[in-house]
Amino acid sequence: MNEYIASSASLTTPAARSSAARPAAGAEPAAAPGSTAATPAPGTAAAASAAPVPFHLLGRAHGSHRWWRPLLTLLATGATYLVLLVLVTVGFGIAALLPGGTPIIETFTAGETDMGAPIVQLYSLLTLIVLIPACLIGVRLGGGRPVGSLLSVTGRMRWGLLGRSMILSLVLIGASMLVSSLLGLGEPIPHPVIDERTLVALLIALLFVPFQAAAEELAFRGVLPQVIGGWLRHPAWAYLAPVPFFVIAHDYNWIGLIDITVFAVAMGVLTHRSGGLELAIGLHVVNNTLIFVLAAFGLVDMNVTEIQAIGVAVAVATTVVFTAIALWRLPRWDRTGRTNLPGRTDQSNSPDQGRAADQFRTPAPALAGSVTGPEALAGSVTGPETPAGTPALVAVTAPTGSTAPTGSTAPTGSTAPATSSQPLSRR
Repeated sequence: MNEYIASSASLTTPAARSSAARPAAGAEPAAAPGSTAATPAPGTAAAASAAPVPFHLLGRAHGSHRWWRPLLTLLATGATYLVLLVLVTVGFGIAALLPGGTPIIETFTAGETDMGAPIVQLYSLLTLIVLIPACLIGVRLGGGRPVGSLLSVTGRMRWGLLGRSMILSLVLIGASMLVSSLLGLGEPIPHPVIDERTLVALLIALLFVPFQAAAEELAFRGVLPQVIGGWLRHPAWAYLAPVPFFVIAHDYNWIGLIDITVFAVAMGVLTHRSGGLELAIGLHVVNNTLIFVLAAFGLVDMNVTEIQAIGVAVAVATTVVFTAIALWRLPRWDRTGRTNLPGRTDQSNSPDQGRAADQFRTPAPALAGSVTGPEALAGSVTGPETPAGTPALVAVTAPTGSTAPTGSTAPTGSTAPATSSQPLSRR
């Protein structure tokens, strides 16, 4: 992964590298080794050409970029995903034919799909988890660049930033659920139920749900924005264009989809401002894992698809607070990531931070001026900047056309969809 940041030359186009190698007529000679080079004045062409590369432009800035690379990335990702999806489905089919597989057949052929059933949860989660290898293979083979560029501008996962995001998410989501309970919002909290499937459901929640949430972020806030960024430089296009696809992948009533929309926009803002997926993954993982854990004890109805307005309001408010706090604390949480953000011209006093920033500065004039600053995306979005936060149900989406039930699909054959006034979670 770290090969992506091994050389700043890899972040420039071939034309930019060749032009950079030839000194322009009348240019000042290069500084001798050991001498102190003058820092370009802010606002000058030299300073603009040394601007850090935003996250959504990492594919465009890589030396392997050609106009067809984003399209090839999509094709490679999609083809790999379809192959892996077939393998997962075939695997469940084989398991159903083995001795003791009768419950699997009965579960998937029942008139109504029970998302509380562990086998249904496992299948639904796996159909999304395979997005992780699909995205990584698509970026490596189709994009011709290291997979670390799909995680952050540093070419790797910033575990400290991810941990802080998860802690903040746990505190805020837990607090919102407590407030909802104290204020009498939503339905009365049922008593915990422990039966023969509780342990299995709990293990699924802890071992598989985090990867499902991370997979969705890799696809919708990683691959798609970078593919769009390969053609369109403005971050609003990169992060807002995938929002409708994320929304239609969730099966809620129209007011519930408002929460999903706000969440998708907010995760795009966080990804752009932080230069990576860690903040979005942290919130998504904690929210979904908490929902599945509560469902394992019968405290959450996994079949709810009709969400009431009060639940959406609490959920949106929770994520608004999360986004505000995360953006406020971001300079202290991850100085390297902030140094790499577009529009950041100050120099860090830390040698490590300085080196990290230099590795992602590109002298390619093609990138200069493509983004005016980290506010480019946030300023293009009106209304609340962040979405849902408190859980009541997490719906897992499966790819279109899959024959087995998914968490985002309402129970087949049901005439009256389940309703809930509990705070809505995003999935």
